[in-house]
Amino acid sequence: MDFINTFKEKDKLFLLTDYELLKQQYNGLDIIEKTQISRAVLVTSHHANWDIQARSMSMDTRILPKQLASEVAIVVEPVDNSVQKTDMVIVDDDRNFADTLKDYVFFDYHVETYYCPEDILSNISSYSKETTFLVDYEFQSSAISGLDVAQELLRRGYSRIFILSGHNSLPIETPVPNSVTVLCKTDFNAIKNVMLKKTSA
Repeated sequence: MDFINTFKEKDKLFLLTDYELLKQQYNGLDIIEKTQISRAVLVTSHHANWDIQARSMSMDTRILPKQLASEVAIVVEPVDNSVQKTDMVIVDDDRNFADTLKDYVFFDYHVETYYCPEDILSNISSYSKETTFLVDYEFQSSAISGLDVAQELLRRGYSRIFILSGHNSLPIETPVPNSVTVLCKTDFNAIKNVMLKKTSA
C-alpha cells in the first residue's frame, strides 16, 4: 500500500491482488479499498465465497478465479480520457445555492454542478473515485432523495460523500450510512472544510 500510494496518478494503475495475504492484517479487498485503485481485479481461489462476492460487487471490483488466471487473457487498456479530472460534484436543485458554492466557496477547485439527481446518476462513471460529492438531501422536483444518490455512490466505490441539509440534522429515523457525513447548508465553514481536510489528508 505504501508503494501504491507513492503514485500521484492512481487512475493510471492497474492492480491485480490476491484476497488472502498470509500473516497480514489486510486482505486484497482492503488493499483495493484503502488505495482507492479503481482499475483492480481480485484474483482468488475464494471466488465462491458469498461475502467476498458481495463486498466485491459493492466496490465494483471484478473477481478472477485463481485457477483460471492462466487461461483468461487480461488486456490493460489506456486510461479512458473521458474520466473527468474533477475535484468536486455538487448536486442540488437550488441553482443559486449550487452556483454560490461553485463560484465563491470552491472557486479555486474544479467543480461540476448538477441540478437534477437523475443526471448525476446517469453520469457517475465519468468521475474518479477521489471525487468529492456534495448532495442535497431533498429534491423538490424528483422522487429520488440525496440518500438514494449517496447509496448509489457508495455502491460504485466512492467514499467522499456529503449530504447537504437545510436543517441542523436529519430526522432520527433517517438511515444515514456511517461513511456519509451530513452538513447543514448554512454552515459554510464546515462545507469549505470538506476540501481542506482532503488537502491535508
